[in-house]
Amino acid sequence: MEITEKGLAVNRAFEGRALKAYRDSAGVWTIGFGTTNFDKWAVEYLGRPIGAGMTITEEQAEYLLRESIRRNYAPEVGRAMPNAKPHENDGGIIFHYNTGAIGRASWVKIWRSGSSDFLASIRSWNKAGGKVLAGLTRRREREYAIITRGDYGPEGNTRPPTINAAGKVVSVADKNHHLAGTPGMQRIGDQNPDVEDLNRKLALLGYNTGKSGDVFDSLTLASVKAFQRAHGQLVVDGIVGPATRAAINRSLDVKGLLKTTATGTTGLGAAVGGVDLSGLMHVPGGVYLTIGLVFCVVIGVLAYKYRDELVAMGDR
Repeated sequence: MEITEKGLAVNRAFEGRALKAYRDSAGVWTIGFGTTNFDKWAVEYLGRPIGAGMTITEEQAEYLLRESIRRNYAPEVGRAMPNAKPHENDGGIIFHYNTGAIGRASWVKIWRSGSSDFLASIRSWNKAGGKVLAGLTRRREREYAIITRGDYGPEGNTRPPTINAAGKVVSVADKNHHLAGTPGMQRIGDQNPDVEDLNRKLALLGYNTGKSGDVFDSLTLASVKAFQRAHGQLVVDGIVGPATRAAINRSLDVKGLLKTTATGTTGLGAAVGGVDLSGLMHVPGGVYLTIGLVFCVVIGVLAYKYRDELVAMGDR
């Protein structure tokens, strides 16, 4: 069974859209509505792996979304959720598109048993890179509402892109964009819990958003643009799409790693320095050398993983 247009609207809303490749919160190269290199056919269609500097058109993003669901996600959901009603199928596809886990998620077994008591189970899939993300928690709750009640929420009411006779997406004024005001795309004038989370994170990163609140106002806009200017891989447009949101999350990760502890060492260094080494007094020197090398490798891997964020911090 194919996904409905309302299901597509929800998926677009939560995924957001990026026409320039970016690293998501877990460091995976992503483009469009969440397309990654795990979609092998998409890599063939694009002509090369998704990576730094790649850009696509609005039409390509929409094609990648629909074709990926048709090829990969809808068939697998059909096998995992046989005889699903259209709204149940939609919820399963939206979940699977984001997690790739329809075949192993425990909530699916509960659904197949005829029970709707799986909110806690589906909500547990709210982490990226090992961290709980508020946006994923809200997404899981929306998927649950769709599956159990056919409730697509405000995300299901976002209009699809307008396609002309030539198959091109018709450009519209920014404030009327079909993704405006959705969880994946935050703009000036928006007011919702996602904006409150955005203002809080910008403040933690040292950007002036005034009083913390749920309104995307002129101060939020200035802070977003300042953040985007500091990250060369981002488009400076004042819109918080998936690329900017992921960069903010990754910058917070770096801030946590570099946070100075009371002992004056970095967070990672403190974790190592806090280990009791008294039992190693008589260990051969080679062991110390090995420990040191491992520590340097770990630091090097982290520095490479977050190199864009470290460069941005250095430029501020």
